[in-house]
Amino acid sequence: MTILALAAASVLGALTLAWRYTPLAAFATPEHVTAFAQHAARQPWTPIAVTLAYPVAAVVMFPRPLITLFAVVAFGPLGGIALAMAGIATSASATYLVGRSLSDPTIERLMTPRLRELRAVLRRRGFMGSIAISIVPVAPFLAVGIAAGAMRVKLRDYLPGVLIGHLPGTITTTIFGHQLKTFLEDRGAKLEYLLVLGALAFLAVTILIVRRWYARQVQYGAGSRELAIEHNGRNEAKGAMR
Repeated sequence: MTILALAAASVLGALTLAWRYTPLAAFATPEHVTAFAQHAARQPWTPIAVTLAYPVAAVVMFPRPLITLFAVVAFGPLGGIALAMAGIATSASATYLVGRSLSDPTIERLMTPRLRELRAVLRRRGFMGSIAISIVPVAPFLAVGIAAGAMRVKLRDYLPGVLIGHLPGTITTTIFGHQLKTFLEDRGAKLEYLLVLGALAFLAVTILIVRRWYARQVQYGAGSRELAIEHNGRNEAKGAMR
């Protein structure tokens, strides 16, 4: 943890120095950012590149909302949402298929207490569980997708659940990105601050509700395991008495 903290501080320090003492600050102006986004939007390969950036981001832990922001600035709200959902679907499918290819011994070695809780919820509530873990990430996207595939959760439950679960965050990012695009194109334009605050409030309430639901599911699973252990113990005791 200390090494990670030092590495993060070093990266941030390097970026700060680069921003202050190199031409980076002069390049990253609203005009340049807007021009780059408009240029990228005119390239036929950009939508494919944006879509494929999501699986890559899952592997390297790059923040997906930043890709969505770029997509919104380049292609507008509707285009940005469409590319974001396509990228999330591609990423979820790829990580799921990786999990399906793992053997049972490998799966057990990779299991952590949190992933065991996740497995219990997904096995019992596949579709709803997939929605919940997308709204309230209990593990990195990469780990969740691999775990879902390894647990043999039905893809027809997992993939729609992931897409629905990511909609609130994607819509919130899109609203923010559209306001950012408006500012970049016209710094004198009136921004819809109440719209952004409303979207953030809706997302926060959604996360709170889903987090409580997921916690109840985990507690229910823990209670079921305890009852099963107790039941097995009684059966063994009866067998010993005979």
